[in-house]
Amino acid sequence: MHCFALNFPFNKLIMNKLLIISIFFVLLYACSSSDKNNDANTSLNDSIDYVQEITMKLRENPNDPELFFQRAEAYQKINKIENAINDLEFALKIDSSETKYYLKISDFYMYLGKSGKAKAKLEKCELLYPKNTEVLLKLAQIHFFVRQYNESINYLNKIQEIDRNIGEVYFIKALIYNENGDTTNAVRNLHVAVGVNTNYYEAYVLLGLLTANDKDTASLDYYRNAIKIKPQSYEAHYNMAMFYQEREMIKQAKNMYNYIIEKVDSTSSITYFNLAYLSMEKDKDYKTAIDFYYKALQYKPNYFEAHINIGFCYEAMKEYQKAYENYKIALDIAPNYPLAIDGMNRIEKYVTERD
Repeated sequence: MHCFALNFPFNKLIMNKLLIISIFFVLLYACSSSDKNNDANTSLNDSIDYVQEITMKLRENPNDPELFFQRAEAYQKINKIENAINDLEFALKIDSSETKYYLKISDFYMYLGKSGKAKAKLEKCELLYPKNTEVLLKLAQIHFFVRQYNESINYLNKIQEIDRNIGEVYFIKALIYNENGDTTNAVRNLHVAVGVNTNYYEAYVLLGLLTANDKDTASLDYYRNAIKIKPQSYEAHYNMAMFYQEREMIKQAKNMYNYIIEKVDSTSSITYFNLAYLSMEKDKDYKTAIDFYYKALQYKPNYFEAHINIGFCYEAMKEYQKAYENYKIALDIAPNYPLAIDGMNRIEKYVTERD
């Protein structure tokens, strides 16, 4: 019998998540349709009122670019990004020398997945202000995002000629080195990044990931530093748990997973899944494992891997009908999935031989 084990592959999952957060976390926050620090409905209503208020002012001052900029920011809060872009285009027609208009409109284009238009706006701004490091950094980010690594490096080098103390420069270089399989230089650049910015959360998390296979426990120190900066960090806590799990430090892994559920994210399906897996695989405590798997399903109903392992647990407990039902559910969600088919075939064989 084979159960569905989730171990190392999730490091890659977290890595992908980290890349998105690290490069565009400011943009994604800026383009959020609600204010997380306030009641969402109140924030939405206030933003709509603000849009109307600025619209009235624009009727009196139709050539004021700052009013168009302010309305664009109001539009972003109600997730009307196309409207925001239109207002910023008007602002740039009135005043094509204002850097923040270029920066903001490029963020909105990136949010819509229009990297070419974002790059074009920033390149126009670069012609006006060739030594503006914020503009150069965004261009480096965009080139990295579209996998134009040489172009990204060129912009990063330009920034370093102007200012060698910008942590994001070394972080993006680390990402590029890592993409090219050069972990040594990736780690070296990350060390510089946290040297110039001791509160660089993303750099500490990535350092933890890239050193996780080392024989020492430096990876844990990097995650702890990340947690000091962001105490509610899911990525850092989860990766610490995985660090323990991969080294068969099961008690520590369980403690960290339980901490995540109690203090960080009580809806994390993968955390419940991993607790279930440890109960099933290491403790042979199938009832506890089933409870955790159903918790995972509560927050991710189509989690077919959970159904497969529930089937395995029931099979180990010789409750073949329940095992078969869960293998069947898994197969309904993921047609032709081998482990589900194998499980159903085994149950049919058991029942036939028993009868």
